[in-house]
Amino acid sequence: MKLKEILSTARKVTLCLDAWTKKGLSASFLGVSACFFDPSTATPVHVILNLYELQHPHTGTMIADCLEKSIEQWGITKEKVQLIVSDNGSNMVKAVKVMREHEADRKQADEEPDEEEETSEGENSAEDEEPTDEDDAPLVLPPHVEYRWMPCMAHTLQLIIKPAYVYFSSLLEKTRHLVGKIRKSSVAVEKVVEKCGKSVVSDCNTRWNSSFLMLNRLVDIKSGINEVLTELGIDTLLISEWQRLTDIINLLRPFAQQTDLLQTDAVSMSNIVPSILDLECHLQQHPTDKQLTSSMLRDMRRRFEAIMQPDCELFNPLPAAACLLDPTVATVLLAPEYTSLFVAAKSYIVSLGGESVASIPHQSVQSQPAGLRRFTFLAAKISASNATATFDTNQDTVLGQLNRHVADVRDYCDTTGLQYWTQRQDIFSQLAHIAQDLLSAPASQAYVERIFSLCGILTAGRRNRQKQSLEMRVFLKLNNNI
Repeated sequence: MKLKEILSTARKVTLCLDAWTKKGLSASFLGVSACFFDPSTATPVHVILNLYELQHPHTGTMIADCLEKSIEQWGITKEKVQLIVSDNGSNMVKAVKVMREHEADRKQADEEPDEEEETSEGENSAEDEEPTDEDDAPLVLPPHVEYRWMPCMAHTLQLIIKPAYVYFSSLLEKTRHLVGKIRKSSVAVEKVVEKCGKSVVSDCNTRWNSSFLMLNRLVDIKSGINEVLTELGIDTLLISEWQRLTDIINLLRPFAQQTDLLQTDAVSMSNIVPSILDLECHLQQHPTDKQLTSSMLRDMRRRFEAIMQPDCELFNPLPAAACLLDPTVATVLLAPEYTSLFVAAKSYIVSLGGESVASIPHQSVQSQPAGLRRFTFLAAKISASNATATFDTNQDTVLGQLNRHVADVRDYCDTTGLQYWTQRQDIFSQLAHIAQDLLSAPASQAYVERIFSLCGILTAGRRNRQKQSLEMRVFLKLNNNI
């Protein structure tokens, strides 16, 4: 009841979902969570809604039925659903398509009685319209797409670096074997901890960046490891192999950093565009393995085409709009190199306010806020220039307030994006609520992954006298903050 009350006040809700199979493959579950801005506390909130047990096969239709059941149970209308975030699984993508099809069928059923009348009216109005030049038409983005889907950014980044693991597979296997030898010997572990103050770590297929963490720890305590291995008569890596490990770490470190940034429970969607651009710059500048980095760069651009290319048929303007409204990273889109994204983001924000814009000139700034320091490679690339155009600054319109915000970015001082809009709610009365909803959204469904970590503990057989269902226990545990 408390959660329903909070959800009823939310303007926009981002839904995250993922599936999980219990150890031993005895049961499978679908987790559904919701992230939104709570006006009563002026903070973003991420909560679990449902945990459904799934029967095999886990089809897209079955997942769609569960998701529709969840949003109906919690009173979330389709207009409130800002975004659906899931991994890249074909059944997850299919589930969103099925939901759209169901909604289209419902609309068609509602419109059928007046179909003939509407058709005749549509034909007459089309005859009266004057022809327009499509090349001169402004960029038009629909303010709301029903059940808009976005892939989990953390999952997608891990898919991009998989070719690197294949490329260095022989060296990685040798490193895993060495780490395994150390971890299986209590004598070796004790000596390593004594010399280095820390031990080696092994990687895990289901943990993001685990291979990077394994290699980074090994290189970090390289001297102590070599001493211990020499004492125990165990062969260590060659000098050339240690150097190769350093190259792999330098290649993977920016991906690990951006994954950590994008896997937060909320307030991370505005970092999507600068993270992608920063990684592109990194791959272009990486000094070794040009064949590998070129392949990874092509794969990255293909996977993120719907976020970075406004002319893409499936373009999703939300990440670019969130970036423009976040003062810590907004100057990314104000650089001349990314004019098309700036125009698309601005058009979408203005359309959310019910306004239309015929032409949006580009705007640039001379300074960069401290927030861009997180994106080392991108900050070095962006060039600054002077703004030369005159802009509408009518404070009664979304467009005027947006132009005022863009002008204010150059004088921005360090606070978070949500703090910035909370402090300026009175000044930007038309724009603040749009910014708060966009900036509160997550870039990944990592929250649901954490739900399943708890599920693994609760289903490990250590609570034999627990009578309540798994869903209720997880619900109470993770929503105890409300």
